[in-house]
Amino acid sequence: MGGYRHYVRFPQGKKKVFTISYDDGNIADLKMIDIMNKYGILGTFNLNMSKFPEDITKYEGHEIACHGYEHKFWGIENAPDTMMDIIRDRFEMEKATGKIIRGMAYPYGVYDSWTLDLLKNSGLVYGRTIKSTHDFSVPSDWMQLHPTCHHNDKELMKLADKFINENVEKKCRMFYVWGHSYEFVKDNNFELFENLCKTIGGRSDIWYATNIQIFDYLNAYNRLIWSVDNTMVHNPTALTVYFSINFKDEYNIKPGETIRI
Repeated sequence: MGGYRHYVRFPQGKKKVFTISYDDGNIADLKMIDIMNKYGILGTFNLNMSKFPEDITKYEGHEIACHGYEHKFWGIENAPDTMMDIIRDRFEMEKATGKIIRGMAYPYGVYDSWTLDLLKNSGLVYGRTIKSTHDFSVPSDWMQLHPTCHHNDKELMKLADKFINENVEKKCRMFYVWGHSYEFVKDNNFELFENLCKTIGGRSDIWYATNIQIFDYLNAYNRLIWSVDNTMVHNPTALTVYFSINFKDEYNIKPGETIRI
């Protein structure tokens, strides 16, 4: 008993996922989206609804998430002001899109323990930081969701090449890039972003997903119900989930299904 070890696999059994997250909402987002759509890249845009002048429907197909209604320094605001900044941003975004908003990027990257509690109490399920990890670990703490790197990181393309060429046997890998679209305008280097998307995009072994899609999928995997000896598993979720047994045998389990290994 207990001779089986199971590991998550992404949809279609893929072992890698690529995502991006861009902050503040800017007209340059639209050029980014054109490039992303060209190469099949999906991402998340974190908006401040008090400052947002664009047509929000332009983000269709990608995720939009909170970034504080007024983009305040939460570290020096009191809790009621911070809660209002989160809730109003979410409320206005949901009103504009007709969709439930569930994610956040911390304004200025500022947060502390009570900020994490406020996020949870606001109904949000993840908060992205600006702390680069320079690795491809799948997140375990979604309230402190650390990206791999900023797009201006000198190691960006080295990391991209390493991610593409890494031979994954056990744990899945995630490459996560963040930034602001206006930086491409300021630095006159949109070709950097297009080169990244061209390099990473269109690969059959990589899943391209938004932050919330990755969260929901991993949450579904974690909700699988296993028998004592790990020879039976039930999927109580609405997603088909893929996993590996002992790093070699690949399985998938449909919503509501119970299978024997």
